[in-house]
Amino acid sequence: MPLISVVVPVYNAEQYIEACIESILNQTYDNLEIIMVNDGSTDSSRDKCLNLLTRGDNIKFYEKSNSGPSDTRNVGIKKSNGNYIMFVDSDDLISSQMVEYLYQLLILHDAELSVCNVLHFSDGETPVFSHVSTYTAVDFERDTAMCSFLFQKEISTSACGKLYSRCLWDSVEFPSGKLFEDNLALCEILSKVERVTYGDACMYGYRHRDNSITTKSFSIRDLDILEIGQGVLCRYEGESEAVREAAIAYQCSNCLRIYLMAPDDEEYRPALKYCTDYLNEHCHAVLKNKAIRFKLRVALLLYSFKIPRKAFIFIHSKIGRWK
Repeated sequence: MPLISVVVPVYNAEQYIEACIESILNQTYDNLEIIMVNDGSTDSSRDKCLNLLTRGDNIKFYEKSNSGPSDTRNVGIKKSNGNYIMFVDSDDLISSQMVEYLYQLLILHDAELSVCNVLHFSDGETPVFSHVSTYTAVDFERDTAMCSFLFQKEISTSACGKLYSRCLWDSVEFPSGKLFEDNLALCEILSKVERVTYGDACMYGYRHRDNSITTKSFSIRDLDILEIGQGVLCRYEGESEAVREAAIAYQCSNCLRIYLMAPDDEEYRPALKYCTDYLNEHCHAVLKNKAIRFKLRVALLLYSFKIPRKAFIFIHSKIGRWK
């Protein structure tokens, strides 16, 4: 059983880090190293991490000044020794079978990257993971994997819920200081793979909590998603027509996100103009693409009907985010 490194970036997760590490220690796959990297936490996360070191020799702890999850994950990758790497955020939980499941998928399907389903849950809820005894999966060649990622279907845009062959990270880093850093890094990773295998078992528990990156109030940093999308468009410009069309659909999705969430303040108006210009140019062509997600199709249809922005935002607020 080869060594698998589990990288856990830690920032102000004092309520969650112990349960997170416990879920990693409780794996049916034995040969693990757990690498906790503290990103300058201002709560008691550091002390919690130091206490967790007593749980086993395979748990390691590093710390750095605060600079965000990108740099923190990059440090974890450099400190890791495994043949394979996975990422678990410090407020999340994983199934006891997850590492074994992803490893078996990767080996049995001769892939460089294996992916499982993500189970979303809120504080106070207990995620109910899938129980698996077989390793059936869907295999994606390089182009179809990139399209699945860009359409945000089977291959999610999160770095988590995946097992990577170490060599995939040899020349790839998460972009420093950016939100949505997973997206551009995964864009590079998928450009290197020959095959990705996807199993639909829900093995990764993604916790949604108040004031996390995904639930806090909108800020100027949320505009990073547009820059990330532009980077993806440039990276995939020389790819097949199907991949280029998927990249355009991905940026349309990003533009809709900003269009629906950004306040109508002066500082956001240039970004809102970019979004409306981009959507006006590409909306109808993307709607013709049969591969786009149902929710994106509905949103683009509503946009194409020129519904007033306030009414569009109201409709969006009534739709459950993960339903």
